[in-house]
Amino acid sequence: AKTYQYAPTGGARVTGTNPAILGATTPGTEGVNVGDWRGAIAPDSLHFGITSLNPGGFNAYLDIGGVELHGANQFIIQTTFDLDATAPSTVVQICDWVSSTGVNNAADAQCTTGGWRNLNLNDTAITTVTPVGYTWHIYNGYWNTSATAPIDTPLTNFVNSGSVRIRYYSTTNTTSVVNIDFLRLFAVVNPVYGPSGATQISGGTIVGDYSQANFGGAGQTGGDDARFRVPGTAGAISDFYFSFDEVETYTGANTILVQAEYSCSNTGINHTPKIYNFNSASWENLPAAAIACSATDATNAWAKNNVTISNYIQNGEIRVGWFGSANNIIEIRIDRIYVMIGTTNTDGTGNITFGSLSSGTVADTRDLNMTGTANTWRIQSTDESNTQAFAFYANDNDNDANVEEASAANMDFAITVPPNTAPTGVYFASRHLSGVSGTVVAGIRDYGGVIGTVGGWTTVGGGGTTNLTYTDNIIANTINTGGSAGWNTNPEDHFDTVNNETNMRLRTSVSSTPTTNNAIAQWDFAMMSVQWIEVPKVQSLTFSVSDNSIGYGALQPANARYATGDATGSTTDSVDAHTISIATNADSGYAVTLDGSTLTCAACGGATISAIGGTATTSNPGTEQFGLRGTVVSGNGTVSSPYSGATWAFDSAAFPDVFATGDGDMVTTVFGLRYLANIATNSEPGSYSGAITFVVTATY
Repeated sequence: AKTYQYAPTGGARVTGTNPAILGATTPGTEGVNVGDWRGAIAPDSLHFGITSLNPGGFNAYLDIGGVELHGANQFIIQTTFDLDATAPSTVVQICDWVSSTGVNNAADAQCTTGGWRNLNLNDTAITTVTPVGYTWHIYNGYWNTSATAPIDTPLTNFVNSGSVRIRYYSTTNTTSVVNIDFLRLFAVVNPVYGPSGATQISGGTIVGDYSQANFGGAGQTGGDDARFRVPGTAGAISDFYFSFDEVETYTGANTILVQAEYSCSNTGINHTPKIYNFNSASWENLPAAAIACSATDATNAWAKNNVTISNYIQNGEIRVGWFGSANNIIEIRIDRIYVMIGTTNTDGTGNITFGSLSSGTVADTRDLNMTGTANTWRIQSTDESNTQAFAFYANDNDNDANVEEASAANMDFAITVPPNTAPTGVYFASRHLSGVSGTVVAGIRDYGGVIGTVGGWTTVGGGGTTNLTYTDNIIANTINTGGSAGWNTNPEDHFDTVNNETNMRLRTSVSSTPTTNNAIAQWDFAMMSVQWIEVPKVQSLTFSVSDNSIGYGALQPANARYATGDATGSTTDSVDAHTISIATNADSGYAVTLDGSTLTCAACGGATISAIGGTATTSNPGTEQFGLRGTVVSGNGTVSSPYSGATWAFDSAAFPDVFATGDGDMVTTVFGLRYLANIATNSEPGSYSGAITFVVTATY
């Protein structure tokens, strides 16, 4: 089983009865009841059915077992179900096993200690009688205690011995059949974030709460006219911001996309979205020009592009705000908002593979200001022919028998999948149009070449025609391909982890253009991102010693002696007595310590040759000295002071003493060990020996 995507492993009806179990029936719209939770493990025509009661309603739950977080910052929950025509008002809930603060339903025999929390956006009950797919993004801050304050709900609250429990619940007194088609849960590090708190800087009394600006997904999109509303006053502007928490980045991330649906309670002032720069401790406007207030909702997006992204994130928080242009009681209203961390093109290189350059450059696809003037990369279409004068990628055009015209272009994005992780979803954003007629669509490169029908690119998002059209995973929102949960069909195939890049293409998918029109496709914005999960590291540490027994031979006051592997010793410091070899993948690398004793004569009443100590010292024949030093024969480890130079030490007073350190890069470092012994004329004669122990400790 995948370590990030989970399906039901159990479940039960608490209230309600089991409809007829149908094993020999052609599936209808409501599918076939297979009798219990087994019908909810996949999107198909086989369902988990519950007949609600009158009185009593219904109450059924599904358990998702084996859940491991692996660093996840979000649960993405998807389900499809339908209700009979009597439509009992239904909520889908998750069991909080820890906290009862702000729960929608108290703890019970099925959900102990904490209680049940509604997944439904704004607690809006579901009454749809046809099968509908729903997606909810759950994170710490999804639920709130006030207009601006979140409830602390880490994902660990929802995992009980590896199991997450989801309940389908209604108190409507009606006889109705509920059919649950499927349930699945993703535990991922997601690049899209909803608000997890709000702060008012100035203005009047807030109406509603920040959770009403959650973006949602399929079934409940967040664009539901339940708004977070902040008025100004006669003496203060409306000024506030949302916090987006637990934000994770990756190497190559350079852009923060902000998408919002917004309005005002009346006309008369302007308003402006903004983002906070923690580095300069200042707000920066997202569009260059303020937006005139309108009582009609508008949906637009802006990008803070090609920036040092860490300037806009502090302790995992991004702040995006809004402010009015004048003191006025007019409300600024946010219906939904989200931010996406991503990558826009940085090298300025793009490939036009069908058609030619009309104007602009790839650099024009980096900025996004949907309330301002668009800068676009313009690709002139060219006529299709059975004697085409150039090579092109498969499906660069609409690939039919009609001689029309088409254009296609693609570009790379520098994305490095974080180490010790696996990609679980692909995210994208694009704004484009086809020109005078026809349709263009975006596609993401499939480096694995698994899906043979798309010519190397997987089509994503919506098509663009004569007007600039914005699309991303949240907007496209098709559960079958992941929707707002990210494109999750072979996601690993869409990232080139050798060159640390991915690619997006814009191509003509439908052409109704006569060959004389020469349509010009325009690409205003292109961004890609990665969703991932941490992969538990297989811990590795290797350590070996080349020789456990070395010696000096006979010691004499007149000459220094150096140990050798054959135990005969040498009068020159020219060879390592032995080596130690170390490698690890530990996050913080390793440290080598040494312990032991100086040379000792057991038959001489315990006489010793004096250890040099912790200050590196040169050899001095005629004076008692015992010491060692190390060298790096190969690899990238480091010998620590006082053992790292051409002089000698043996700091027994500090034992266990650090001898060397190294990184957790699995590169084997070979350390050479050299040993010195000097005696005085009055040193006690006899046979001397000592034992030294090297200990390697890895830090994971």
